[in-house]
Amino acid sequence: MVKQYPLLTAFFLAGKKLTYKTGSVIIKPTDNPDKVYYIKQGYIRLYSQKGNFQKLQAIYKEGEIFPLLWALGNIKKDFYFET
Repeated sequence: MVKQYPLLTAFFLAGKKLTYKTGSVIIKPTDNPDKVYYIKQGYIRLYSQKGNFQKLQAIYKEGEIFPLLWALGNIKKDFYFET
């Protein structure tokens, strides 16, 4: 677990715990996110898709928060967030 931000970590760990199976899409481009997620364990793959082609944008790991563009600037992108 990331130790640099103990107050932020404590804040998120006090929230509702959600568990997803590997390969689950958490946020789709058509979704309008209404919350941010803190990754306690595992990874989130951020990618875009055009037809059958997927382009990896980023991988979030334990201790990170997503979707940051939406959370900080209400900026919506056509990305998938998948476990």
